[in-house]
Amino acid sequence: MTSLSEVFCSFQGEGPFAGEPTLFVRTSGCPIRCRYCDSSYTYVAPQSVELRDLSDSLVASIKNPVDVAALLRVLPSSLLSGMRWVSLTGGEPLLHPSFAEELFVAMKSKGLLTHLETAALAPDALSSILPQLDHLSMDWKLPSTLLGNCDHGDLHEACLELALRQGVETTVKIVLTAGITDDEWAACVARLAKYRARCLLLLQPVSPALQETRTVPKAKLLRLAQDVMSRGFRIRVMPQLHKEIGLR
Repeated sequence: MTSLSEVFCSFQGEGPFAGEPTLFVRTSGCPIRCRYCDSSYTYVAPQSVELRDLSDSLVASIKNPVDVAALLRVLPSSLLSGMRWVSLTGGEPLLHPSFAEELFVAMKSKGLLTHLETAALAPDALSSILPQLDHLSMDWKLPSTLLGNCDHGDLHEACLELALRQGVETTVKIVLTAGITDDEWAACVARLAKYRARCLLLLQPVSPALQETRTVPKAKLLRLAQDVMSRGFRIRVMPQLHKEIGLR
């Protein structure tokens, strides 16, 4: 049984599939605290999970915690109409690997592509999900962007290694803030350099939230982007597009 936060249809707002119609399944609970977190409501699971369609209308609800079979029973087929992807997001989905694996198997049988969005802190959990995964979107959290300034580079790299070894298409996302230091940036880029030909590097200017009250200055954004471009990384600079047009 897994505690979910919400289930809804929208258009992907991040990464290489931005704009694609997507069914989002959002889990509750997260082991870290990002200074810019825009989904802090997921820290505590609601009593009931709402399922909403593309127009944000409520179509069903189910009590927490849930399993995949129960979710499928209340998931109207109309909600999947036109959806290309199912994205498991959070919170942190790797807290719920069995649910993730079962959900992806079920959604593949319905013709959807599978997408996982994760902070990439649990290699063992990720390993069990990778065989069912079409695309991995993993964060590389820089210490200054986290409360407590923790460095999770070893876990991030272990997750990246596993995904690439499995042949899963992978995007590595780094959220850029004004407070990023030159030293932590250099350390991150050095670790990622050996993977630069095998994954997409997404640089995401932070959307102000919680402790991050402003986005990254333009000059800093350009300097960091030009740095990785000069090193041969395949990059994309992209804000959270769904926020630009007022969607979830």
